[in-house]
Amino acid sequence: MLKRLSVENYALIESLELELSDSLNIITGETGAGKSILLGALGLLLGNRADAAAQKDQGRNCIVEGVFAIRDYGLEGFFEENDLEYDPHTVVRRVISAGGKSRSYVNDLPVQQTTLRELGARLIDIHSQHQSLMLGDDGFRIGILDSVAGNGTAVADYRAVYERMRAAERELEAMRVEAERSRKDQEWLEYQVGELRDAKLTPGEQEELEAEQGELSHAEDIKAALASAVSELDADETGILPRLKGIGNGIEGVAAYYPRGVEFGDRLRSTLIELRDIEREFAAEAGRMDSDPERLAAVNDRLAMLYTLQQKHRAASTDELIAVRDGFEARLAAITGGDEAIAALCSEIERLRAEAIRMASVELARAMREVGGDVAKLEGREFFAEYFEPTDKLGADKPNPKSHVAYGFATHVVVIDDAGRVTEVHAAHDSGKVVNPIAIQGQIEGGVLMGLGYALTEDFPLKDCVPQAKFGTLGLMRATDIPDIHAIYVEKEELLGVAYGAKGIGEIATIPTAPAAQGAYYALDGVFRTKFPMENTFYRKPK
Repeated sequence: MLKRLSVENYALIESLELELSDSLNIITGETGAGKSILLGALGLLLGNRADAAAQKDQGRNCIVEGVFAIRDYGLEGFFEENDLEYDPHTVVRRVISAGGKSRSYVNDLPVQQTTLRELGARLIDIHSQHQSLMLGDDGFRIGILDSVAGNGTAVADYRAVYERMRAAERELEAMRVEAERSRKDQEWLEYQVGELRDAKLTPGEQEELEAEQGELSHAEDIKAALASAVSELDADETGILPRLKGIGNGIEGVAAYYPRGVEFGDRLRSTLIELRDIEREFAAEAGRMDSDPERLAAVNDRLAMLYTLQQKHRAASTDELIAVRDGFEARLAAITGGDEAIAALCSEIERLRAEAIRMASVELARAMREVGGDVAKLEGREFFAEYFEPTDKLGADKPNPKSHVAYGFATHVVVIDDAGRVTEVHAAHDSGKVVNPIAIQGQIEGGVLMGLGYALTEDFPLKDCVPQAKFGTLGLMRATDIPDIHAIYVEKEELLGVAYGAKGIGEIATIPTAPAAQGAYYALDGVFRTKFPMENTFYRKPK
């Protein structure tokens, strides 16, 4: 609702301040009095094209400003989408400079003219003599009814859910198009992934192979150079090492009357030790260095394969090939998992559609029928609704029924004889509605067996986080030691027709067994055991 209109330097208006009430406002006047000028100024606030000729004084700016009360207009989403500051009393200003340039502001933030035009269409309706035809538009009539009924908040909530639903539908369509396009590439991607996986690529492999190739290709030259170096260093009398040792002895011989002789001798000995070490490594490398045509051929073949793949996929190294492979695998996974994503999005759309329908004022419509469509009779009444996601009944005839699965409570009782041997285990589980008794019984029995092994026989010693036992010495419970296991299902008949326990029992089948076994032994001998596997039992005798 327009609350105030300010016009400065527009057409015949020097300056105007117009305050409007919440009730009906009528401006009258004879032809030429300026009624259309006010509409023209108002049109500038709605984003109409500006005309510099309309300025009263061509040397000054023309300014038109309007204050709008928009609390019940449901425009919060519009302001957020356009990065504008929302205010229940929004100020819209249009400035036309002396040069004819136009600038628009909403709450002192500059906006494009298209944005101003879109906002203006939501703020004011200007009706000409033929615009009464809009009364034939369903959307227009519903908008009037919502405005009169004060449904601004409800409509805004509904619009938010509806827009989320429409966004999800657009995303679904894009996913379906992408999935269809990707399926055409699936066979090609599977071939590329298979080829790269078969290559068994490892990081840094190419550099290591190229270094090995260079060494193998010049093995004879390298060996000859190393052997020559060993000979030069260690040849009798003429070698560098014997000669260096003689030099050191000579220097040390004059150290008694030449103080620096000791220092030089030490340095020569250090050099001699380093050279002897180098000579030994030369000799070892020369002994290792032999030509290996078979290995060289294998290295060449491997490098040729890597070079071919790199050229094919425009990669410069093995690491880049690995990245290409991972990218292909991700695309392939997206294709194979696309149906699941589409199904999940379809479910989300159905949920949003149900929410949008529920929020479409069902209670209000019912109340309207009760009062014969007279909105005035509903004044002061509140309409409250809540949203929940229902689950489908077991055996629902639909492609993707919704079911919520709840895991419950369990109680185990372990029975032992006088010798301490476990003879029976009774395992009672809050199973909800048992859908597959055989599967749940198997889960309970397997969980009880794991719990008994943990409590009585199995040990997994570690040292510095490293296992110290082999598989055969872990103490797994033998099949002949397994007691009778009685699985008890605690069900409830009145379950509102929804699916409980559809996925079975889960890990809780293991947890109560070990404490129950400790309780049984405590009842037998009065010893409260706090460590598993328990000591001094039928299964672990005192050492």
